[in-house]
Amino acid sequence: MAVNINNIEIGEGELSVLIFLENTGKFWDDGSTWGTDDHWPYEYQIGGTLGAELEYKPEFKEIEIGQVLGPVKAEWVGEEGSFKVTMLETTLANLCISMGLDPQDAITGDTVTFGGEKKTLIMALQYEISQAADSSKKDLFECFQVVPVGGATLPFQKGEERKWEVTFNMRAEPEQSNRIGRLRRST
Repeated sequence: MAVNINNIEIGEGELSVLIFLENTGKFWDDGSTWGTDDHWPYEYQIGGTLGAELEYKPEFKEIEIGQVLGPVKAEWVGEEGSFKVTMLETTLANLCISMGLDPQDAITGDTVTFGGEKKTLIMALQYEISQAADSSKKDLFECFQVVPVGGATLPFQKGEERKWEVTFNMRAEPEQSNRIGRLRRST
């Protein structure tokens, strides 16, 4: 097999999230374009990131019978996924999103208020990666529904940039045949 160096990719991507408008009862229309439907009230460009990591794990149930030493069958019984990104831009909206807060509710002027009872923040997530060799070629990773988990740990250290990790757990989207995401490659 020959090596194709055009398939070797380096670099970080650009992250944006769409906040779900709760009263419509809809998350994602199959034919929709990112951010254009009226049930997505606002999009946030996260800005500078320092890499990301996608984790996807299918779950199988191994079926065993007494007459055989090992499993004889495996059934797909579940799946889970997460997307972890390291944020660099310390905007109030980014802080809110990493804490699981809706920026529209939590920001007043130059202040973020957190703690107390809050609603679950449900978002769609898009991560766009340009290939280093040809910036017109992009990979687009989309999660149909994500929830930020784990809270925020914000370091304050002399001589270092402020960066923090945010993990988004993926959820199944009924309007996408219960899928949790997709990766599209443009050429």
